[in-house]
Amino acid sequence: MSVKYNLTQRLNSGRMPVSLHVRSNRFNNEKTTMVLKQSPSEIKPPAKRIKKIMCAVLLFCLGRGFQTVSGMDPDVIKEIEGWNEGFGILFEVAPGGPYLQLRKEKNRIRFLGLSKADADLVIQFKNIEAAFMVLTAQMGTPQAFAEHRISVRGNLPEAMRLIRCLNYVQYYLFPAFIAGKVMKRLPPIPAGRLLSGRAYVYLFGVPLGL
Repeated sequence: MSVKYNLTQRLNSGRMPVSLHVRSNRFNNEKTTMVLKQSPSEIKPPAKRIKKIMCAVLLFCLGRGFQTVSGMDPDVIKEIEGWNEGFGILFEVAPGGPYLQLRKEKNRIRFLGLSKADADLVIQFKNIEAAFMVLTAQMGTPQAFAEHRISVRGNLPEAMRLIRCLNYVQYYLFPAFIAGKVMKRLPPIPAGRLLSGRAYVYLFGVPLGL
């Protein structure tokens, strides 16, 4: 059987549809055409889509957890006192999200959703892989900064204040054996406060936003 493949590409309104022509002598020279409406660059691998969904879910949990911890842990409350009322924080994964928007309101950090907005401090993950590594506790924030997987736009002292708050939030969200892998030093939270606070975050903070 002799088979000839003719692969052509043409530009049409910013897209490059691909036509694949197959001619076979065995099938009476019948011609079959298959058109791919998306160019290879527009087709997202399933693994990347899954990671993007997971990062959005984890950012949601982080936002709800931050909101809860900022209202109950005295060390975090003391840290956020240094921010002005209305101070905005944005986490973003480049390019194109997902995002996490936080703002100080009435001496507490409020979770405002997963949309993009102007902020005083922007924490940007270089790509979805970097975000996935940090949010799933496979890599600590200091290591991610050192490897340039995370960048900051805003005042550096405010960024350091945020990182100290995140250490507390992560300690409430993650068990000690996981938190110990991503932090150089665990926050000095008394055991009783940690256990009761973690239970409150799991039962009411993340699910209900309390």
